[in-house]
Amino acid sequence: MPHSDPALSRFLRDVEDNLAAAQLVPGDWMSEATVSSVAAIHEQVQDAWIAQRKGLRARFHAGAVVGHAGPANQILKAVLSLNELIVQTVNRSLEKPYKEITDTVREQLGMWVVPATRGSVVLELVCPPPAASSDADTHNAEPGQTTVAELIDVSTPADAAVDTVLAVLDTVVATRATGPALLEEKLIEIGAASTSQLKKFAERCVELGVDVDIDDRRGHAPVLLTAADSRYLRDTIRALGLDQVPLTREGEWRTGSFERNLFDLKLEDGTVMSGTLPKSLRAQSASALGRFVQVEVMEYHHGGAGQSSVRRVLQSVHVLAPSPPPGWGVAVDKAPE
Repeated sequence: MPHSDPALSRFLRDVEDNLAAAQLVPGDWMSEATVSSVAAIHEQVQDAWIAQRKGLRARFHAGAVVGHAGPANQILKAVLSLNELIVQTVNRSLEKPYKEITDTVREQLGMWVVPATRGSVVLELVCPPPAASSDADTHNAEPGQTTVAELIDVSTPADAAVDTVLAVLDTVVATRATGPALLEEKLIEIGAASTSQLKKFAERCVELGVDVDIDDRRGHAPVLLTAADSRYLRDTIRALGLDQVPLTREGEWRTGSFERNLFDLKLEDGTVMSGTLPKSLRAQSASALGRFVQVEVMEYHHGGAGQSSVRRVLQSVHVLAPSPPPGWGVAVDKAPE
């Protein structure tokens, strides 16, 4: 069955609905047989559905891994770091990210683990369906924090997060010989919280001295992260010291391009705040041109807060009014300090 075929997902939901509606009458062989048959079908369909889900496959070998065995504590911590990396990356993509990542939020945004396959030490994580939790079990999520059930047949934020993480790991391997400039860009894109989890994963791999093959279970060529790559990743993150500071500002939006990857926001004192405009926000940015907006910006300090190297990345833009209030601002723009 093709990976993109939505029929399996719909069939699984139908079977789950039938199983929930089935009435078991003790001592009634017909009702018992019906429930037993539906439960068996559900188990088979669920297994087939899990096999089709995108996810991460981490194959640990060499170093501290001997045959099919390895130190559970370090390996499990490494996998937990991968899961946390997905959670933080998904959270960053939400319209209203959670301010605190709790265990209930991890359950909502994180991955599912499936049994290890034969050979080496292999742990597989799969993206859960958007409707994995019932409507009553949303952990008090606000609009913009939950996924949309219809996306189960297309993609989910976790799907996109998997692609983002693999792109970062590809960059790690590609830049070890050429320098970390491009890797720094990727780390800024995923944010400090995700970068922190990536560093923990790299540290565990360095401790174990392992090589790790990671793919998406859907055809992406595996990324071979050697022990040397993990050491390079860990050391690069330590050296960059990408501290982040969230900012909220109001002003006149002056960016309307679908091609330009920079934004300009005129502040009330006449200065212009500029920074990076992510591709995912270009359409929203263009529709806000000339309007009075409130923006959320993440400010990254290279080498730690207070250093001269600062980069701003737009997180969100919200239109407050069609134009700035009367008397707002000054006539002359000045260059930002």
